[in-house]
Amino acid sequence: MVCKSYTRRSSVRSTVTLYDKGDSYPYINRSAVESCTFENLTNATSIHRSKLNAVILRETPQYLNFATKDNCKCGGSNSDNKGSYIKFCNIDTSSVEDSDLRRSKIQDSTLISVAQIKWSEIRGSRIINSGSIKRCEIDETVLWNATGLRWSIVKKADLTDCSRIKRSTIQESTLKNSIVSHSSLSGCEVKDCAIYRTTFEDLILENGIWKHGTLVGRIDETKDVVIRQINGKTNKLQTKTGASDEVVNIPVEGNNSPTKHLSIPTSLNGKRTSGYRVDRGYLLEHSESEENFDTQLDEMRDLDAENDSKIPLPPYQS
Repeated sequence: MVCKSYTRRSSVRSTVTLYDKGDSYPYINRSAVESCTFENLTNATSIHRSKLNAVILRETPQYLNFATKDNCKCGGSNSDNKGSYIKFCNIDTSSVEDSDLRRSKIQDSTLISVAQIKWSEIRGSRIINSGSIKRCEIDETVLWNATGLRWSIVKKADLTDCSRIKRSTIQESTLKNSIVSHSSLSGCEVKDCAIYRTTFEDLILENGIWKHGTLVGRIDETKDVVIRQINGKTNKLQTKTGASDEVVNIPVEGNNSPTKHLSIPTSLNGKRTSGYRVDRGYLLEHSESEENFDTQLDEMRDLDAENDSKIPLPPYQS
């Protein structure tokens, strides 16, 4: 059955529609479309009460054959057909492919295979093959295979294979395969970490689990936890005894369980502030896996309202 083009109460100007099959027309309802290109669409594409300006809608990937999404939510229902659903959005000079956008503002960005974006503002970013994004401000950022972004501000960052970013501020940082909750990261390189209610600046972090600024475990029990200052910074990490060291490696095992604490400064911009305690004895005796530790946080009511005021939240509060 051929699905004809459906346009209702819309303003369409300087628009080019390219299709190779009879069922390739999109559904457009009460929308303003100007200087746009629709290319190889399917009947799963729906545009509803939105404003599009200089936007390319494309359902057939031209340069990312592996950017696919199975059982995606298109047009309000699960479908195996590739298509985009756009509702109450303002999109300007962007490219949208196989994505679900609702009540968001998109500018100068590329979105490919995004499960859902709601109540968010995205500028100058590339979001590819990613999951749900809600109430976030994303600026000049690349998201690749990232899921579960909630109430966060992400600027000039690169996030890859991150499973959850919640109520956090991330600026000029690179994250890979990590979880960040109620935290602030600035100028950091993070890999294989879980960070809860902690602030880091200008550090390289690997394989650690932090809670309230204290290193309490590791993600991979067979690897060391690495805390390293980023090259080019003027200050070095300071231990509690006043000694300087550029690299702090927490060993995997040891015959002795040292209880010496290392203090990682809150800020590396010239002034000494309260530090992050690295309790080696606790680390060796009470290491938790990522999943178990996350469950422990919920049991301890770590995400209660009393502690929410300790970390500045993005402008989206509800």
